[in-house]
Amino acid sequence: MSEEEIIPFVSNFPEMLVAKLWDDPEPIKIIGPLVAEAFKSLDLAMHEEDSKPRAIISELLLHTYVFGKKQMTLTDSQISVLMHIVFDIIKRPAISSDFNIEKDRDYLRNSLVPHCSGYSPVFNLLELQKILDYLDLTYFAHYNMLKFLFTIKRDQKNIVIQPDIDLPLPKPAHSEGVLRVIKPPEKSEEIPEGAEENKETKESLKDKLLNSLDESVRVKLLEKINEAKENMIKQVEQRDKNLKQKLEEIEKEMKKKRRK
Repeated sequence: MSEEEIIPFVSNFPEMLVAKLWDDPEPIKIIGPLVAEAFKSLDLAMHEEDSKPRAIISELLLHTYVFGKKQMTLTDSQISVLMHIVFDIIKRPAISSDFNIEKDRDYLRNSLVPHCSGYSPVFNLLELQKILDYLDLTYFAHYNMLKFLFTIKRDQKNIVIQPDIDLPLPKPAHSEGVLRVIKPPEKSEEIPEGAEENKETKESLKDKLLNSLDESVRVKLLEKINEAKENMIKQVEQRDKNLKQKLEEIEKEMKKKRRK
């Protein structure tokens, strides 16, 4: 029988890096840049330290490390494989925008099979079951939140509110035009004294009236536009507030589990 070529497994979290996490006072600063680099193709400001997506993924990976180290007492080599698999199931749907929980469960099982079979498996059956239970309580329990986190910017819609203002009536077409008869100019009459002054006064009053009407329409238009802007700003602020509150709740829950 010909020997099959075996492709070595390469983890995104090498064993040497995993070994440093336990002694490092801020292990999140080691994990964060790796997450940012892997997700740099997405427009989510992952390289910024206050990036929410980066913080959530980094916290989940750190929680996975603590779970493997303290609760399962795995070796650094086993934790390296576990962190890589968790990182991979987060990255796959986020990069492809194909969020389907059943597909991701199948992908997880297929990723674990090579590490749970053969002459020297990385995980035994008991460890495999604990890993599946752990991911059900963490990653898959918050699947919709992660889906929202990675798709919110791509699905955002701009709502345009038309101001309620009076618009001029459309002009009739040339085919429907009315023929206008122009009368010849009448003979000029002598204008009595004071009539010219009264005429100028009437015209100035007319101009003022027209200007005031134009100004009222302009003020009304600006009021409507400002009102529409304020409504849009309130909607965006409320949406950001709800998202921030949800993310903070998830972070607190994950930190509580990590402390346990």
